Amino acid sequence: MDRKPNLPFRWNSVLIIGLIVLVGIFAVATALFQRNRGPLAPNAPGSQPKADVVTEGCTVRFSISDDANLTCTKRAFLDELDNIAGTYHLRNEIQSIKAGDIVVFNIDIQNNSSTGTTVNLNDLFAVSPSVSNAVEYIDSNCPGGGTFNQSTLNLTCSNKFVGGGQNQQLTFRVKVNAAATIGTQISNTATTSDGTSTAICTRSIIVAEATTQKACNQSCETSKECTGTLECTNVNGLFVCRDPQIPSDSTCGAPTATPTFTLVPSSTSTSTPTRTPTSTPTPTHTPTATFTLVPTATSTRTPTPTFTNTPTNTPTRTPSPTATYTPSPTFTALPTSTGTVTPTATFTITLTPSATATTRVLAQCNQGCSTNADCANSNQICYTTNDGNRCRLADNVGSDNCSTTIASGATSTPFIPQLPKSGSENQRVLLIGGVILVVIIIGIVGFLLIL
Repeated sequence: MDRKPNLPFRWNSVLIIGLIVLVGIFAVATALFQRNRGPLAPNAPGSQPKADVVTEGCTVRFSISDDANLTCTKRAFLDELDNIAGTYHLRNEIQSIKAGDIVVFNIDIQNNSSTGTTVNLNDLFAVSPSVSNAVEYIDSNCPGGGTFNQSTLNLTCSNKFVGGGQNQQLTFRVKVNAAATIGTQISNTATTSDGTSTAICTRSIIVAEATTQKACNQSCETSKECTGTLECTNVNGLFVCRDPQIPSDSTCGAPTATPTFTLVPSSTSTSTPTRTPTSTPTPTHTPTATFTLVPTATSTRTPTPTFTNTPTNTPTRTPSPTATYTPSPTFTALPTSTGTVTPTATFTITLTPSATATTRVLAQCNQGCSTNADCANSNQICYTTNDGNRCRLADNVGSDNCSTTIASGATSTPFIPQLPKSGSENQRVLLIGGVILVVIIIGIVGFLLIL
């Protein structure tokens, strides 16, 4: 009698064997995946931790060594319109200046000690070549205003307090004398001291342009000194400011005006003469009668006398002449011509200044920055602090003096350099997978025997 297979038992066996095969494949795949991952280690944090930040009950603190010392950095900026005494805006850093302009010098003092200290400043100017009164002090934010000695060109600033691990700014303004010639170098050396530590920082600027713009035909050294479009031109061995279009014209094309004159009389008078007689003529001679008696002897008649009266003098009156006044004529002179002189020629010249290289000044430790590229040290990054963006050490951004060590007493959570490799786990998984494969093989063989 033939033996018939048990169909339900057969399908149950198939299901069990299939399940065992799937589990074995999963175990082998898991073992291979874990083997390719290599050792396990924690990931680096995505952001830099700040000092004194509590995270999940763990407080991280950074302290600075107690070595008391000072560092300083000096920079020069162009004076801004909104700058006033004691308040300065540092926007445009400069390498050169024009004589007569105002320079803003900024000194950043860093206290690397853990305790605050009082700092005194002596800032000395040196001018080469020497120019009398080359620098004129204007104002500063020094406590008490500071003291400037004009004869020695030395600024004294006393009692500036700088907290432990902090920095403070000392800023002052000076004016470069207009007499400074092109090429004059003004060196500025700041010495900061707290009685124990001393820091020295120097900044120099060059007078690149004269202030006094020279007019036509005045002596010059470069065209920058000449006013308007005039250029410094060699004329018979002498350099003078001339119009480049007509360098031989000592008036630089300026027209010569013709004067206009108007004659104004000083005075005009009209007079009517008046005649006054000086005397009245009076006769001075009175005539006297003369009698002649002629007797007649025979006559009895008495003759009648005859009188002849002949004046000896007849007065003649000659009147004085009558004067007639004729006034002098009045003259008014008229101008010959009145007009506007038009220049013979007008020239317009556009000068393009040559490019001036500007040296980029990189930020030092704990100085302001915008990007990582602003930091002078490649190990530093531009890190955001309560005081703004500062260059800090990438491995220790909490240290404002870029210290690479954490002082004793600080609490920190050590990182495990490397966790155990997963090789032992792989061996277990492979062993289990091998056992499962053996079971599968046995199951398959048994299933075939049953069939």
